[in-house]
Amino acid sequence: MEILNFLLPIHFSPFKIEILPITFFIIIWSLFIFTIKQVYQKAKPENWEHNWYGGDVDNTANDLDAEHGSVMEISEAVATPSEKLADIMPGMILIIGLLGTFLGLGLALDKASSILTSANAMNNMDASMVQLMGMLEGLGTKFKTSTWGLLAFILLKVILSKNGYEERRLRWSIEKVKGELDLARDRQLKEQRQNNQNIIDSMQNIAQLFVETLGNNQTKNQELFLQLSRHSEESKNAMVSFIEKNEATVSSLGISATGMSKAAVQMGDSAKHLQGVIDSFRTNMESVVDLMKKDLNSTIAGMNESFSQNMTEMSKGLNTATKDISNAVNSLSGSVDETMREVTATIGKSMDLQTKAQAVFVESTETLNDYVNEMTGLVNKLSGDITGGLKAVSDSNLQMKNVAKKAEELTKIVEGSFKESLQSIESVTTLKPTLENLIFGIDSQISLLGKIENNTSPDHQKKSNNLLKLGVRK
Repeated sequence: MEILNFLLPIHFSPFKIEILPITFFIIIWSLFIFTIKQVYQKAKPENWEHNWYGGDVDNTANDLDAEHGSVMEISEAVATPSEKLADIMPGMILIIGLLGTFLGLGLALDKASSILTSANAMNNMDASMVQLMGMLEGLGTKFKTSTWGLLAFILLKVILSKNGYEERRLRWSIEKVKGELDLARDRQLKEQRQNNQNIIDSMQNIAQLFVETLGNNQTKNQELFLQLSRHSEESKNAMVSFIEKNEATVSSLGISATGMSKAAVQMGDSAKHLQGVIDSFRTNMESVVDLMKKDLNSTIAGMNESFSQNMTEMSKGLNTATKDISNAVNSLSGSVDETMREVTATIGKSMDLQTKAQAVFVESTETLNDYVNEMTGLVNKLSGDITGGLKAVSDSNLQMKNVAKKAEELTKIVEGSFKESLQSIESVTTLKPTLENLIFGIDSQISLLGKIENNTSPDHQKKSNNLLKLGVRK
């Protein structure tokens, strides 16, 4: 009875009710009963399945997967809030019981301290002792909350262990993971079988296409072999005809070679006759060229001498005219100023005329030199062309003696030489108008000098003679 009286929140002998123990008694056993009730109601496979799918079966984004972790981790992931509360509730109840005990002891000690403080006189000693005795009698009741917490802790552990919700959840998790792995394995096996079937179908199609392609290739190869045999037969026939035609061609070439040898002998005789003609032509051309050189040289020398004599006579005439002008100027030195001004103007005009005459004389000298140079170049060109033509004829003659096949080229060279000789003769013919123009120019210069000889000074005459000499040297 004493134990039962201690465990009850109400003290029956004497009857006494304390608020603090009753409050902790209600809290501890209410949590005890709530935890057991929630575990028996919520720790079921339906709730674990609901947590597996993340609260929504239709939404696969929040679903757990068998490969997300170990079986223990998955078991913890699918646990309900009631199960998680049951895991921590025994400890919480024990702590609440200890809290009630320490709270009651604290209040009792505080009350004892106040009683001892108030016992300051001898007359209050008896009252204080009575109060302390009453406090000590109720001190044992302060450990009721701790006892209740320990009893609830032990009972809750035993009941939850008997329920076995953790083992049941772990087993369910193992079965779920195994089922998911079996489904994944079956799905993968089905996909693999499907892939293998697709590969087999593809290989069958490839084999069928290979057989068809091989048959088509055999047909085409047979056709090509037939064409090749026909082409080979045609090539054989063409070779036979080619050999026959080649034999006929060789025979005709032999006949042609015989005719060509005879023609070569005749060409050699013709070449010898042509050599004699060319030798005589060369001799005649050399004599003609020598005569032309001599005549041209003598003609040019005579022209130079006559030109020098004419220029010398002109210079003498100019000197005489200059002396006469000087005498006339000296005789008129004593005249009046008006006469001097007229003489001065006349002398100025004479100087202008002399300057113009000098310019005309220089231009005429240059023109004469150009004509002489042109005539000399034409003569040299004529000589060179004739010499080159003779050399070409000689070389062609020598080659004709050695090689009969080049007779045609020799003929062309001789024709070219005749053409060049004709061109040379035409060049000599065209030289005649040039010489006539030169003689006409000299006559015009003589008449021009005769007109200006009265207005020429001795200094200008010396300069003209020097220019004339330079022109003759050139």
